[in-house]
Amino acid sequence: MIVFMILRGCVAASSTALFTCGFVYCMELVGGKWSTLVSFGLEYSWALGYITVPLIAWAAPRWDHLQLAISIPTALFVAVLAIPSLVPESPKWLLVNGRLKEAEEILIKAEEENGKNSVTGGVKFDSTVDEDREKN
Repeated sequence: MIVFMILRGCVAASSTALFTCGFVYCMELVGGKWSTLVSFGLEYSWALGYITVPLIAWAAPRWDHLQLAISIPTALFVAVLAIPSLVPESPKWLLVNGRLKEAEEILIKAEEENGKNSVTGGVKFDSTVDEDREKN
């Protein structure tokens, strides 16, 4: 029981930070009209979760089975995110940290996946930023 209490305390302490990180990352990946739709989708997932808990409790009436049923989807989600190549770094973060080539590769890959090309024939960054960073 003590292990359960400690783990639930860790979940409680980190859930807000996890949600905020996921929200910010999603907002960086989408833009324009899609940011509003994605933000609504992220918020509605909480409401959907609260609505489904009574159904899950009905199907798994014991408290330990209920906790397991609620925690398994989160564990699966974390396991999927642990695969490094599945979720790319944020291009904004890469740009801020001077990793222009990696940011350019991610944006070009996103253009190809979306079937779009920019007017200039692809994403290009000014290399003078790299040179300025190396000097400092």
